[in-house]
Amino acid sequence: MVSLLKISIQITRNQDIVESISTMAKKLNMPVIAEFVSTKEEFEMVKHLGVEYSQGYFFNAPLKLPINHEQ
Repeated sequence: MVSLLKISIQITRNQDIVESISTMAKKLNMPVIAEFVSTKEEFEMVKHLGVEYSQGYFFNAPLKLPINHEQ
């Protein structure tokens, strides 16, 4: 079962598509995450269009996870 929807802002910056996906997800009671948000303008756009969560370089660069070799 799908529990959330991710939108790649890197692929689509079309506001109509983002808004349509967000509206559909709300009707299905699913949260929406915008990926690859790299500017304040992109963040403000997806927030305005109803996207609840965002991730990308605007917030932080990817972090390297520590690897534990002693398992």
